Amino acid sequence: MASSGTFELFVDLVGHLAWPVAGGILVVLLLRELKSGLLQKVLKDGGSVEVWGTKVTVAAVEGVKAATASANVQIVKPVYLSGGVVDADEVLTPYEKVMTAWAELASGVVTLAMRHGGFDDQRRARENVELLGEKGVMDAALQAAIRSAQSVRNSIRRSGPASVELEAANGYAETAYSLRQAVDALGWSSSS
Repeated sequence: MASSGTFELFVDLVGHLAWPVAGGILVVLLLRELKSGLLQKVLKDGGSVEVWGTKVTVAAVEGVKAATASANVQIVKPVYLSGGVVDADEVLTPYEKVMTAWAELASGVVTLAMRHGGFDDQRRARENVELLGEKGVMDAALQAAIRSAQSVRNSIRRSGPASVELEAANGYAETAYSLRQAVDALGWSSSS
């Protein structure tokens, strides 16, 4: 009789564990399929997927470029991307290009915001952009473009250095540089 009770307990245990084990196996199989390129058929050309992280692609940067274009800001290539004095491909990683480009843009926003009572802190770029909008220094389209650039930069920062492709980093740097030029131009026009 005792072995019959043990057998029933064993069958109950197997019954309770079957669904979680089956679910785990399905997740492993699904992840394997995702990694093998199943989603590449679903994604637009140029798409990229990384299962355990975020891969920032040219498409993400195109969103920033579109917001910049709607702000009537012309995209200009910075010297370090156009074969100027420094060959940035040898000096900066794609991740470093994005972080440097954002730091330059945020610095311009801070400089302009300080003239209008804003914060002397690059970490408060969003608040400075909002302040400049409220004061009528910066229009809504430029604000949206800068917020979009900050959002992409934040995604890259959270995901780490491997999350950005070289082409996307170069596109981001061009856009951030162009936005910085537009912010600097506002500083000249607002001080006149």
